Amino acid sequence: MAAISTSPACYLKENAPSTGQQNSAAEGKQGVESGTKGDITIGAASSLGDVLKLIGEDYSREHPGTRIYLSLGASSAIARQIIEGAPVDLFFPADEVQMDLLERAGLIAENTRVDLLGNQMVFIAAEHYPVSGSTPEEILGKRNTVIALCDPAVPIGNYARQYLEKKGIYESVKAGSVTVDNVRAVLAAVESGNADLGIVYRTDARAARSSRIVYSVPKEEGPKIVYPAAVTKNTRNKTQSDGILRYLQSPQAAQRFEQAGFLIIK
Repeated sequence: MAAISTSPACYLKENAPSTGQQNSAAEGKQGVESGTKGDITIGAASSLGDVLKLIGEDYSREHPGTRIYLSLGASSAIARQIIEGAPVDLFFPADEVQMDLLERAGLIAENTRVDLLGNQMVFIAAEHYPVSGSTPEEILGKRNTVIALCDPAVPIGNYARQYLEKKGIYESVKAGSVTVDNVRAVLAAVESGNADLGIVYRTDARAARSSRIVYSVPKEEGPKIVYPAAVTKNTRNKTQSDGILRYLQSPQAAQRFEQAGFLIIK
């Protein structure tokens, strides 16, 4: 029998799936060491953090004894940790590239991969930064503008590079950019005033406090953004992991995702 939890919880690992000591994202209390039969770790893209905390709480409420741990960060970093043997039960990156990498390495459980979500890329600006123009070229081309971008090894960084290359402005934008590790770091850079502009997902822009969307990349112009999910080959509890993956495809989870601004892939 799995350990019984007296209240539903979803715990947060600060992008460190190999460590045992966790912080509770749901209850503000010290978490417990993972690895018991009812514990599942989801390694997920930073952009999924807020909504997965809610879904994790919903699932734990319906399944007493199951504790879900979130390891959030750049999808590429999570993939690398899984390759190195980190105890991650379910992988949920922000692009197909990282999932393909693990699948080729034989680290994804057979017949579990599913494309779950879509998203949209947007440009954000610091609250008091004066934006001139209405096209990407005009918005990003202003002299001395500091633009926060993710490294191209990270999904949002790769999506942004594809789009800016298509527009013929990637090299000029890159010259005035600061590079960060994940999409939430882009948001933080703009909100703190360390960057004037940034490229993030629409779902992350919804969490902004002191920045605003100044341009939305039309879906037909931007790269196809896909969030796949799959159970890992080395999951400690295949039955439990399969159940959570099914729940992520449920109407209850879809409602949470849609409320957060994600697009459901049918």
